[in-house]
Amino acid sequence: MSIRAIFFLLFVCSSIITSGQKFKTVRVGAGLGVFTSTSNANNGWLIFIEPSYRTSDNFFVGFRYEGAYNKSMSVLSYSFNGQYYFSSNTSRVRSFVGLGAGLYIADYNSIGSFNTNLETALGKTSFGFYPRVGFDFGHFSLSVDWNISSESKVTFIEYLVGGSKVYAANVNPSYLSIRGSICLGGGKKK
Repeated sequence: MSIRAIFFLLFVCSSIITSGQKFKTVRVGAGLGVFTSTSNANNGWLIFIEPSYRTSDNFFVGFRYEGAYNKSMSVLSYSFNGQYYFSSNTSRVRSFVGLGAGLYIADYNSIGSFNTNLETALGKTSFGFYPRVGFDFGHFSLSVDWNISSESKVTFIEYLVGGSKVYAANVNPSYLSIRGSICLGGGKKK
């Protein structure tokens, strides 16, 4: 079977599967949020983008790219997720639960609290996951995500006259967040 025939069959099958759906299949959400670090209890803000694909009226699969920042650390995460809606009706408010997993990269920001000559290297990558709950209201989505990840080691280098000194610290990139987003696509079909 040729590549063209395989792509044609995939296109026909996806058209048949999604033809009975009440909602559009592709959605991109972008938004802001607030979070609190579970390791140092500092609050901060986050920004994210989350494209997703609806496999049925009740289920999304997607990818999340998120950056979370507070006065002592920053965390970048890249993850895949799934989101299940409790109702497939076309009401404006739809509640959901979800689960995601991916990579977290933590960086310690409190350089000045140690010494003005310190610079930090980016922390090592760690694996993490997050359960989520929330609801969609039209093209607005609100969710609570609990990001759980293992500790990441961060290296500090102090530059001295005639040499340097290396320090290390463990940073836990786990955090609880409240996120709001505007979503393009994914709404009811006309």
